[in-house]
Amino acid sequence: FDWLRPRIKSRRLLLALVSALFGVMPIPGRISVTSAVLETLKPKGKPAPEFGTVAYLASHHYYLWSPMEKSVVLSLAGMGVSYQTFMGWMALPLLLLLAVTVAYIFVAVPEEHIAWNDEAREPAPGRGLDLLLFAAAFVGAIAGLNVGLTFGALMVVTLIRHRVPLKTALKAVDWALVGVVIGVIIGGQLIRAYDAELKAWFEGLAQGGLSLWAGGAVAFGLSVLLGSSSRYAAIAVLGAAVYGHEYFVFFFLVDFAGYVVSPTHKCLWIGRMYFGTPLLRYYRMLGLVAVTMLAYAAGAAALA
Repeated sequence: FDWLRPRIKSRRLLLALVSALFGVMPIPGRISVTSAVLETLKPKGKPAPEFGTVAYLASHHYYLWSPMEKSVVLSLAGMGVSYQTFMGWMALPLLLLLAVTVAYIFVAVPEEHIAWNDEAREPAPGRGLDLLLFAAAFVGAIAGLNVGLTFGALMVVTLIRHRVPLKTALKAVDWALVGVVIGVIIGGQLIRAYDAELKAWFEGLAQGGLSLWAGGAVAFGLSVLLGSSSRYAAIAVLGAAVYGHEYFVFFFLVDFAGYVVSPTHKCLWIGRMYFGTPLLRYYRMLGLVAVTMLAYAAGAAALA
């Protein structure tokens, strides 16, 4: 960042580039890392509630394109199609989502809410080893190591290396955010325990003559309830199996829209609480994303 800041004239462009870079990391919980990095671009001691929405949007286009994401892998397997075919279906929705994200940054984020540094600085002592350790943890997470344990161990090593007192480290933790995320995870798991029953119920309704549009509404509701990328992809594949493969794009985007606004989706709360974004303001933007995806889904269904 110290190298980029003095070389980029637009603060909003810098924010867009940084959020885009860290939003594509192929690890679970990428919004936590994205939020921590974006915080370095926030003026110290000043609120920047728009950053919560930026962090969320920047880390969720991933579900429409990444061959390492469960929603994509399950769709490829369930539909029996190639990645190229899948991306042919998702190219326009992905561009729409990216356009909404960039537009939000350039329209809704004031320049003064983005910190600026006009002069490059020499890296702090030990920064090279910090980056090396982070890269090792990152590669380990991609390889399948438990993300919480991997980055937790990295945090402990970093605190010891820099001699940060435990009391100081504990004060830096947002315990309210931790509590909410734990509550959302537990609540989501309790709901997902009935995952098979909910899918069987949906399949029964669809096979019983439920119209496509009503089936889409039920699928949307299930995605909101479950708040899981693998579950929404499975529901999309199930919907396409019952109504016809030509309606896969319809169900996938309807379910993605439900996932984006799901209160059982922990990323929603991490992004919002990290930067103190008002809930109504947060949902207005996520609602716009959901409506955009739903509108495209409706058009795809009408043309199928």
